Amino acid sequence: MFELKHPPPAEPLRLRCLRGAPAPADLAADVRALVALPEALRQRFWAVLEPCLEADPDEAAQRRIFALCEELGVDPVSLQVPLRGARFLLTNAARAALGDDAFVADVEALAPTGELRAAVGVLLACYQKARTRLRLSIVARTVADHGKLAEDVSWRVDKIIHSEHGDGVNLPVAVLTFRYREGDRSDRITLHLLPEQLQKLKEACGSILP
Repeated sequence: MFELKHPPPAEPLRLRCLRGAPAPADLAADVRALVALPEALRQRFWAVLEPCLEADPDEAAQRRIFALCEELGVDPVSLQVPLRGARFLLTNAARAALGDDAFVADVEALAPTGELRAAVGVLLACYQKARTRLRLSIVARTVADHGKLAEDVSWRVDKIIHSEHGDGVNLPVAVLTFRYREGDRSDRITLHLLPEQLQKLKEACGSILP
């Protein structure tokens, strides 16, 4: 008697940006949503993606995005899905240190029939612009996970005139405040540098920086 057999399950799509792990089931649909955007918006997609790349956009960035959508007659809600897919691809590609060819291969693998071809150029251009920034962010997070990472510095110059230790000191002192992150905690530390230590810091910076 003839017996129907279920076809073997399809092999999951494995991406280079995920180091060979299977792609999320909805990733291809996210990229298809990018193809569905008007061409004028696809051409300016980086302007929308850049402020959303690593965090939710601030109020000023949101106003710019809404203004662009209004200019092009696009509902801002339609950007949510393609932005999600683009952020996923770019951040994971940077994490895996993909070159351009490997990144393009991943995008093309999401649609073997070529239906997402219009998205390849858009996403590659965005990846080329975002790659260095994303790689630096990886370094920053790596350092912050295992120690204190300086995120900002402010300074001023004071002059000590008198103190309980002596009169007529009249010596300038540099005051540097470092804002730093350690794991999930942010804090700051203020250091006072005498001219000798300030000169050593200047020499160190001159040797470190090209």
